[in-house]
Amino acid sequence: MAKPPKQIPPAGSSPPRPSTDTPHVNLDNVSNIRPGMHLPTGEPTLTGHSSSRTTEHDAGNRQPSVEVSEMLPRQPPHASGIAPEASPRPTSPVFIPAHLALRLTPAAASSQGIRRDGRERTYVDMREGTAMVHQHPDGRFQLTSASELTHSGFLVERIRGTNLWQKRQAITARRPHVDEPDTQADPGKRPRLNEDDASTDPAPLADKPSTIAQPLDLSNKPWRNWGQPTKPTGGQSVEIDGLHYPIVPQIVRSNTSIVCIKHPRFNPERFDAFEQMLVDDRTLQPRWAARGPDNQWRFTDHRLPFEKPLTQYVADAFECLSGPSARAVAKAMFRESRGAEVINGEGLQALSQTFRHWQDRAMPAHRHLADPLLLLPVQPIISDGTFGGRIVLPPTTGPSLQRVDFDPQKFSQQWSEYTAAPGAASLQKLFYNILVKSGYTVSPPDPSLLEHSLVFHREGLDSLFVLKLPLVSPGFIPRYTRPGSELTSSAARMTLDETGQQRLNALLAQDKVNYLVGGIQHPSPDQPTLFILREG
Repeated sequence: MAKPPKQIPPAGSSPPRPSTDTPHVNLDNVSNIRPGMHLPTGEPTLTGHSSSRTTEHDAGNRQPSVEVSEMLPRQPPHASGIAPEASPRPTSPVFIPAHLALRLTPAAASSQGIRRDGRERTYVDMREGTAMVHQHPDGRFQLTSASELTHSGFLVERIRGTNLWQKRQAITARRPHVDEPDTQADPGKRPRLNEDDASTDPAPLADKPSTIAQPLDLSNKPWRNWGQPTKPTGGQSVEIDGLHYPIVPQIVRSNTSIVCIKHPRFNPERFDAFEQMLVDDRTLQPRWAARGPDNQWRFTDHRLPFEKPLTQYVADAFECLSGPSARAVAKAMFRESRGAEVINGEGLQALSQTFRHWQDRAMPAHRHLADPLLLLPVQPIISDGTFGGRIVLPPTTGPSLQRVDFDPQKFSQQWSEYTAAPGAASLQKLFYNILVKSGYTVSPPDPSLLEHSLVFHREGLDSLFVLKLPLVSPGFIPRYTRPGSELTSSAARMTLDETGQQRLNALLAQDKVNYLVGGIQHPSPDQPTLFILREG
């Protein structure tokens, strides 16, 4: 029996193709807010992408992965055939939800601020949120999403000295197609893509003016998106308008009026990280929430709690301090506000209140934070076989605050007057001018006081300071007089009226007199410094 002829397909046709659909890859014054006060209410406006469900993986010891297919629109199966020129160009990044961004590796773990999920896909933090990026072979980074095969986002670059990224304006404006080679770029003028030479200055703003003149515009209320629909299983939180917001740890009682809402991408625990955040992106800092008369929590969105780095607050209030001293004081305040290396909500409130006191005296300062000189530890007196012993000068920098130093370049006129006629009386006058310039009320210099002492105080602070100016030897200070002897001498008593003597006796009885020693040191021949430290 003859076989039927084979069916020959028409010319130009192609055999049937199997389905190859690519699977989609998944305040102003916070201390004045009390229970019972009326606070403005309003429905929060939620913006950004949200997901009704997320996929959980039994990852074991694997890094957590972020599944983003649930939050991005799927492309049609033929999308991979679209030419790059025809791909839609988004006008803004597609940000992943904040609670998923928490599952990425931290930006600080990469020299470029690159974050990764469990599948080694890359993400970057921008000021508005976290977005996926693709790195081209030539080193360029381009925004993309897990649901697209042709990368359609604009190019981005890292902001120098930070872990934040931004749109690469110059390149996108010159080239209409992001996938074209950069043949017209001048090799000598191309922006650097791998900026591994980020600033490592430990005190980047200590001697610089503040980088912000006015409070940031908070009208868009970005913290409205920090909440979660379900209560976190660990840590403290408060409920605001049906969402749960984690807070900086603190003791929350029935009469607690203020808490600090945490940003999903930042936990303000230690000084270095908190200070760097205030340098890089102040929008990551916690925000105040206040308890209303109905016992409900609400945001207080008048201003940022901290409008500049903590070091800058100190440098602005005490303008004669050296840069390292300003940072050391700020670090000591951060620690003493809590009494530990890790901050809490009450500590952040105490810091903010103290800085506001320095700026406008609108509220009282916490006494233990109100003045840098109160933060100084007492230096031990070492016996050297003489009457009184000596104090070894601590180093100008160290892990903790031991002394405060004043930079002569910040009072150059007074320093020039001293160097033109050096001497004990001139040194007393020099320190008098520095203390007045730093906001203290200082008694007129009296050469008859022991070791050319200066007596001064700060308005609103119930403390008295006595500064002795003895001769300073290289590396140490000889001590031949006891702390307090300058106040009990007949010369000192004669300068006080009856009211002054009564007040002095009361301060002595309450142990509110602080004894200081100061002088000039030359850590290097061409870099003198004036210092103050605390004795017994």
